[in-house]
Amino acid sequence: DEETFAEGLAIYDDASSALRNTPYGELGSLKDQQDIKAVIDIFTPLAEDGHAEAQYLLYKIYKDGNGVPQDREASTKWLRLAAENGDAQAQYSVGMMYIRGFDDREELFNPLPVPKNNRTAVKWFIMSAEQGYDSSQFRLGEMFEEGEGVPRNKIYAHMWNNLSGFTFRRDDMERVMTAEEITIAERLAVECVAKEYKGCMTSYCSERYGCIKNNG
Repeated sequence: DEETFAEGLAIYDDASSALRNTPYGELGSLKDQQDIKAVIDIFTPLAEDGHAEAQYLLYKIYKDGNGVPQDREASTKWLRLAAENGDAQAQYSVGMMYIRGFDDREELFNPLPVPKNNRTAVKWFIMSAEQGYDSSQFRLGEMFEEGEGVPRNKIYAHMWNNLSGFTFRRDDMERVMTAEEITIAERLAVECVAKEYKGCMTSYCSERYGCIKNNG
């Protein structure tokens, strides 16, 4: 229930603020630990009932290990469930883990020991971007610009960078794009907003590359 979630979120926000400068794996003060335990007690039943945001916040709690010991198994469980249940932040986090890949030498706690796979990362970023999550939109812009996990495509890259609001990358791209390509990318971005970010990579034709057929 959303009222219960809001109650837990308020406690979580206060505790997170207090723990903000606490290193990974350090529990913090006794009060911080008690607050995080209260949050877990509130969020866990909601998460077990499929509340995606509660699942994502449990992932963060167990990943960071502030207030409670780090728990790879629990963080992995809740992140996967949150992403599968449509939480945009969780989907972005899963995408980033596939971009980085798992490295035993990595010092930061990584709950998903997955191999590097840019194509899989793109799939998660698209699911997140279609909910309007700007960080995923920006990552898609990067990946289409560099041809990582997808064929290189300046028009789609420009579109996603434009939609993300991180316009510095879009502006850099325009220096190597034709006026026609910029016009197409801007049109696709307008259409994408009108479609609430769903099915945005539609077909188009340009003088330089001909017609690109895509179902979105």
